[in-house]
Amino acid sequence: MNKEVNIIEAENVRDIGIVTNEINSLMSQAQCLLLTYIVEIGRRLHEAKSLLPHGEWGTWLKEKVHFSQSTADNYMKIFDEYGAEQLTLFGAVPNSQSLGNLSYTKALKLLALPSDEREEFVQENNVEKMSSRELEQAIRERNEARAAAEKAEAEKAEIQELLDEAQGYQEAAREAEEELRSLKDSTGKLQADLEKAKAAEKKAKEQLKRLKENPEIPDSVTERIKAEAEAESAEKHKNELEKTIEQANQKIDEAISKQKQAESSAAEKQKQYEELLKKQKMNDPDVMEFKVYFRQAQEVQEKLTELLNRIRTKDNVTAKGLTEAIHKLGEVYQGA
Repeated sequence: MNKEVNIIEAENVRDIGIVTNEINSLMSQAQCLLLTYIVEIGRRLHEAKSLLPHGEWGTWLKEKVHFSQSTADNYMKIFDEYGAEQLTLFGAVPNSQSLGNLSYTKALKLLALPSDEREEFVQENNVEKMSSRELEQAIRERNEARAAAEKAEAEKAEIQELLDEAQGYQEAAREAEEELRSLKDSTGKLQADLEKAKAAEKKAKEQLKRLKENPEIPDSVTERIKAEAEAESAEKHKNELEKTIEQANQKIDEAISKQKQAESSAAEKQKQYEELLKKQKMNDPDVMEFKVYFRQAQEVQEKLTELLNRIRTKDNVTAKGLTEAIHKLGEVYQGA
């Protein structure tokens, strides 16, 4: 009889894996049920707040339902974000299947994401299997990557703007150089005309001087008047040329200044462009992801060193073998 009882009892003994899975399943169901109740509490907190006179909300929370202000705010946020479409607790349908399977803590942490991105994030990252700490890290990394991408996009636009400005200044410098060349050519021609005008003025004044000194020359009066007119005209033409050349030289100075300014601005914009381009390369999403894993690798290295030191105190041979394995791993990285 006892033997039969023992056989029955042995058959009824369940595997520890089955019990573990049932516990985890029940805990998951309890968490989901808790979130459903929190949604309904949040709904009613909204209703209560609308019914209470102004200024009595905090007192009512503390004395009647024993909620802190932050807890009440979180419950109402959960309702707003996850349960606003539900009509009643019984037979309620969550806004989405994947979000409906979350615990309260995870649902609260997911509020850090835009509402239209949460479900995709939950599915892509298998949030149900994550711990709260892992979820928080994943959200932080996602936000950092998104911020880096947005920053990179903004820097890309800024880089293009700087490049356009640099090219604009370079074009302005070329135009100023062309203008300067043209002005110098014109000034050269004016200078040649001026030399001719000076020679004509000198000749006319010498002719006038001879007429004044020799009044007996036939038709001296007529010749003198003509000579005076030619001398005056030659001097006027010379003065006009000198003024024109002076103005041309001023324009040359302005063109030189304009060219130097354009070249300086182009060089400065080019420098800013190169610096920003270098900075953007460091903000590349792949580089940023590398940095994240590099920090994690540093933490792993510190942990491995700590473990090796502890193992070395107990078994130096094993510690030596593990150290060689780490060195080989390092060689793999160097080979990459």
